[in-house]
Amino acid sequence: MGNNEKTIVYLIGMGPGNADCLTREAVQALAHATVCIGAPRMLAIWKSLCEEDGRDVEQTFYNEYRGKEVAELIRSHEGETIAVLVSGDIGFYSGAKKLSEVLCNENRTDAGQDGSIAQTNQAGYKYQIKYIPGLSSVIYLLDKLGETWEDAELISNHGVYANIPAKVRHHAKVGTLLGDENQVAAICRRLTEVGMEDIQVVIGERLSYPDEKIIKGYAKDLCAYTFDKLAVAIFINPYPVARRLAPGIKDNAFIRGNVPMTKEEVRMVAVSKLQANDYTPVIYDIGAGTGSVSIELALLTERGTVYAIEKKPEAVKLMYANRRRFHAGNMEIIEGEASEVIPSLPAPTHVFIGGNGGNLFKIMDQIYAKNPNARIVLTAVTLETQAEMLTLADIAKRHNVDFNMVQMAVTHSHEAGPYHMMQAQNPVWIVTMG
Repeated sequence: MGNNEKTIVYLIGMGPGNADCLTREAVQALAHATVCIGAPRMLAIWKSLCEEDGRDVEQTFYNEYRGKEVAELIRSHEGETIAVLVSGDIGFYSGAKKLSEVLCNENRTDAGQDGSIAQTNQAGYKYQIKYIPGLSSVIYLLDKLGETWEDAELISNHGVYANIPAKVRHHAKVGTLLGDENQVAAICRRLTEVGMEDIQVVIGERLSYPDEKIIKGYAKDLCAYTFDKLAVAIFINPYPVARRLAPGIKDNAFIRGNVPMTKEEVRMVAVSKLQANDYTPVIYDIGAGTGSVSIELALLTERGTVYAIEKKPEAVKLMYANRRRFHAGNMEIIEGEASEVIPSLPAPTHVFIGGNGGNLFKIMDQIYAKNPNARIVLTAVTLETQAEMLTLADIAKRHNVDFNMVQMAVTHSHEAGPYHMMQAQNPVWIVTMG
């Protein structure tokens, strides 16, 4: 047990890796600490600086970075001054976030009241937490390139999902942390698949170290390259496209062929009724046809994934062409009968069914088996499918979900010589469940 009235915990951003990038505040905090906790690479930064400066510090070192284990180590050193070392900056996809929440919650419990993070240094709390920022490797790379980062989209693809193609489509500059040496190639392959092969890519390897490398190229040229595990990437798009805020892509914007397509007005209503949000939804588009609904959803739900399921080869070919045309990087094309491929897919949060191949009720059972709370929207044109939809009301009751059925009829104007006439399309039934 230490001599402090409260356990002092420094959460320190160690920068990209070279001790020269540490702030003076970080060095002072490290010098005061009796315990240092961090991954081996982080501890090595401080140890190398001590050797270089001839510092003689008596400290206990722990090679640990997992949040739960770090919290246990902190508890075991009550009353001491503890430095927790994390890479980059503590406020950018850092383990410091979760650890801070754990310690702050313990402070509130210990004090017997609800306190904010800003109150954690007051009397009565168990831990005195001090936050010391560092230099993020993504910011480091942008600065080295002479690029501002105030107008860049900064994300992580390390341990979390990031839809890089969508980000690149909508932003002039995207900076991202990476997870492994093959990730740049995988991202570049997807960019190339969806028609963004000419995006410029800059990779920074072992930034701030003596063997630092900065590599520049185009996505199409980097599809087979591997890079150091200590790498970050910048994607530069000189012609970003504003993000869509609502469905309603014109029908003639799609490559059509002879495959049926959910028409514009019906598509707008169906997508709206699906109510997919932008918090990593998993969406099925069953009987996807040309992929028009999938593309609308993919462009609206940047952080989600849309699985476009289609069994007809001609339609699948069109979907690949349309995905490339609209740069829909988070649209996964699945060829096969829906009831056969659904078992291998992740559980859906939202499902659109535009065609079911005569297996509607089997498909419904599969969906609800994966997620009883999935929201489902179906459309029907034929009388046979409409008759099936009436049975869905009983299925909705059985699963205790809301059921709504509407008929939609659309009439378009068209020119007939010097006049304008109205031409009706087939009425469409739209069912919403959930």
